[in-house]
Amino acid sequence: MSAKCFLIPRILILVPIIAFINGNPTSSSQLDQNASSGSNDRLDVRLLMLQLTELVSRDNELTSKVADLISSTARLEEKVAGLERDRLRIDERMKNHDRQVTVLTRNTQRQVKESKREVSSVKSRNKILQRLVKEQKNDISYLKEENMDLKEQLKESGQLVERYRLLGEKVVDHEDKGVHGGFYDVIRKSDSEISAFSVAREFDQSGNSSHFVVITYDKVDINTGEMNPETGVFTCRIPGLYQFFFSVCVTAGGRAFVRLVRNETWETGLYSELGELVQSQGILMALTSNDTVHLELGMNDAFGVCGNRFTVFHGHLLYRA
Repeated sequence: MSAKCFLIPRILILVPIIAFINGNPTSSSQLDQNASSGSNDRLDVRLLMLQLTELVSRDNELTSKVADLISSTARLEEKVAGLERDRLRIDERMKNHDRQVTVLTRNTQRQVKESKREVSSVKSRNKILQRLVKEQKNDISYLKEENMDLKEQLKESGQLVERYRLLGEKVVDHEDKGVHGGFYDVIRKSDSEISAFSVAREFDQSGNSSHFVVITYDKVDINTGEMNPETGVFTCRIPGLYQFFFSVCVTAGGRAFVRLVRNETWETGLYSELGELVQSQGILMALTSNDTVHLELGMNDAFGVCGNRFTVFHGHLLYRA
């Protein structure tokens, strides 16, 4: 409210008072009647004038104060407007902050999900590794058992060699009997009682995806004639109980399935995918005349056995039928 609006009601109050003081002309009779009280009225008028003057002064002071209040109110309104603008800026910053928090929360949740997937993947790989370790432990245990069997077979082979040596000692020398002595001479002399072979591969051999491949041999240690190293087939000449043993080394990074076949019948075998690890197998079989025994490599181009005499095949007669 402006200062002029504040002064209007006070001016309206002063107007009738001033009019009363100045007054309109009165009649002489009235003046005569009021003569006695004229002096008192003048005193009242003077007092009233003083009061009016004081009221006007106060009214001016109030008007000044009202103007100051109006000015202060305007400044406060400007401050309030400034605070409102600050509030709006703060609200906008809070909205931006909330948006950033939302984005960070989503990113964090995504990272947590990815971490969980990675942990799950690591656990799966760990389970696979544990299974592989367990399988390798089983393989090691199996190889240990095979090693024990090999030791037993070597012991039996040693006993067989001792038998051959004893037989050799019984052979008369060249002067007495006209027969050349020695171990292989015993074998030649005792063809009707002995049947044995020991062959190996010097070079690698690969499989074929269309058919089984018979393993052949290019290194012969012992052969009484029943093993054909070029075809890889042993043909029984003396019926009886035979012991066969074979050892296979898989080519580097490869795998192999090798089986022992008697007369086109699969008797035993082994499978390996460890690469460059020698695995062995043995069997006892009763054979009759003209029975055949050989080793076959499985139907797969990826199958292969290595040479360097790591792939070997042994067999010998234990007892005649």
